[in-house]
Amino acid sequence: MKNSMKKIFLFACILSGLIACDSEVTYDCGCAPPSPIFLKSYIQAFIDGYKGREVYVDVRCGYEIDTVRKSIDRCWRVDSSVIYDVKDVIGIEIESHLNDPEYNGEFYNVNLYRDASKNPRDMERQKGYDKYIELVGDTSFNREMDGKPDVVSMITPLKNIAITCDKDFGANYPAGSNLNELFTVYFDDPYSTVKNGYHPVEGTYAYFRGADFQRDNPQSIVKVRLSEANFSERPFIGNKWLCILDVAPERTDTYIFEVKITFVDGAELKMVNDVYDAVNIKGSKD
Repeated sequence: MKNSMKKIFLFACILSGLIACDSEVTYDCGCAPPSPIFLKSYIQAFIDGYKGREVYVDVRCGYEIDTVRKSIDRCWRVDSSVIYDVKDVIGIEIESHLNDPEYNGEFYNVNLYRDASKNPRDMERQKGYDKYIELVGDTSFNREMDGKPDVVSMITPLKNIAITCDKDFGANYPAGSNLNELFTVYFDDPYSTVKNGYHPVEGTYAYFRGADFQRDNPQSIVKVRLSEANFSERPFIGNKWLCILDVAPERTDTYIFEVKITFVDGAELKMVNDVYDAVNIKGSKD
């Protein structure tokens, strides 16, 4: 009898534990995991890159670019006390941010945010988003995902991105001259992903963030010489650009880069990387 009672008690404990595990799963932060979200479309926002917003520039290094796996992984902020070699993979991250406080030229999937107020402004953004989704043909993604995807497309195509520097980079590159041919740029092309049946375009790269992320978030990260990017021929590209420095300056020094983005309609955005992001680079002749 005692053994039977022990077995019943043990079974009840195990069962209650399983129920608790199933209904009270939490993250390390103590919060419950998000419920899956069903997405009809792959792209979640469209923005005009220059209406009421800024371009952010950040200099980092240590990118792991795997040319076999076609992936981009890891990086860290530059340290002002360190002199970096071009082999340390120095990159300039450029981003036209979403979340413009005035919501100028910004349209996104309001339904993605369950706490959305559904006010007239929200509805106007949703209406604009739906219009561009139809224009792109992004209407059959139809997937359930555990997280909110970060897929943003630019409405107005870029004409070019120009990188200059505050110091001479070499005999052929005095301060202020265009350095585009010294950089390789990586950027997402969600429009091509949509046109490829929501699959990565062959030969493109992806930002590696784990196997589940790769499966649920197909990416087509284009790799091209910055001077040969032909942005104007690429509609609805992403809002982030990673420019990797391929050629070292001739002299070891501290360099501050300036980025200018020009759109096909003539609008321009300029941004100088913060003095805290000035990077010490070892010269090829030192």
